[in-house]
Amino acid sequence: MTGVREGDVPRFTDLLPLGYYRADAGWRITHANPALLEMLGCRDLSELAGLVSGPERFGGKAARDEVMGRLEREGKAAGVAITLKTKAGVEAAAVEHVFTIHGPDGRVLGYEGLLSASAKEDEVCPEMCKRLAENMLDLVCQIDPRGKIEYISHSVRFVLGHNAPELAGRDVYDFIHPEDRERAEADFQKYYLTGTADNLKYRVLHANGEYRWLEARAKPIFDREFSLSGVLISARDVSELEQARVELKKVKRRAEEELELKAREFSETIERLKSDIAGRKLADQEQAEAGRRQEAIMRVMPVILYSAQLRTPFAAVWMSDNAGFVTGYPLERFLKEPNFWMERVHPDDRRTVEEYLGKVSTGETHQTEYRWQCADGEFHWFLDQVVNVQLSENNVTEYFGLWIDITIRKNKKAG
Repeated sequence: MTGVREGDVPRFTDLLPLGYYRADAGWRITHANPALLEMLGCRDLSELAGLVSGPERFGGKAARDEVMGRLEREGKAAGVAITLKTKAGVEAAAVEHVFTIHGPDGRVLGYEGLLSASAKEDEVCPEMCKRLAENMLDLVCQIDPRGKIEYISHSVRFVLGHNAPELAGRDVYDFIHPEDRERAEADFQKYYLTGTADNLKYRVLHANGEYRWLEARAKPIFDREFSLSGVLISARDVSELEQARVELKKVKRRAEEELELKAREFSETIERLKSDIAGRKLADQEQAEAGRRQEAIMRVMPVILYSAQLRTPFAAVWMSDNAGFVTGYPLERFLKEPNFWMERVHPDDRRTVEEYLGKVSTGETHQTEYRWQCADGEFHWFLDQVVNVQLSENNVTEYFGLWIDITIRKNKKAG
């Protein structure tokens, strides 16, 4: 940790289980990690400053001189036994490792240190941890930086079916699935360099030849010189959970495929409906256009369609709209005034028309020509052709006819 640039605090120090601090050249504390604040019962840096600042905690003058001498000569002083007071005033024995921070020119910029439990506690903890490890259900393993197994708990028999003594010294990567091995090596390399790693989950070989999914948590192990000597791993079998996740993914994928299929079918249905609607619109447009064309033709051609019932007087019950264009009279007069048509027949042609109406009732198609007075006061020649049709409703006979202005033809013939 010597030679670290001023202000550059390693990010993994906040994750350490050991107390860590950084101080300037005058031993004023400028940074402390959460473990050190918790160790001394402090909430922030201001409360901690009076408890750790200064070399006085190293003991009397001789002890202080000895520590400062080591820092000056070697740049570090490891395993210094100290006694601290917590914020509550309780004395706490600790072991401190101190390092000198130098600038590029060799000038002392400050100090940083690590504080751990006292030597007496260090002797008790390993034995306690061992007893806990041997009796826990999860697998506990310690590996060195090369990946060799230095220790593994007896619970490995329940988790992976192996005998613990047979695994000592083995390469931990030999038990990891080939497809996960490269990722595992990269994860542990990252952990050694940064102190952090994500998603430590791999398939590990069981004694029966199957692979089981293990999820692991890791913690760094440091020696008294604060060199990383290995990693302590706690792992548990999550195979059932992974299988459930796989099945969930399958169900989700099937649901997505089904949803995609339904969406595609719905889209195709919509397209068909749009096509049908477009076709119907086109047909309606064509029909409307044909109607408009027919109406336009009927308006300009001298041909009037009508229907009538044989009664006295003979009158139309329906006429095409172009009647007004051909005769000059409003259509309503033909339909609402019973004598309107007969009164405008030329006096010399009325007998011919009456005989014509008498023949119509025989059921054959008949036609005749006569003069009829239009709105301009002139008598126009008309060809009247009619046929009677027996309607099923009410047993009524209705007459359908064509009334055509033939004045131009008549005049040409006369000329």
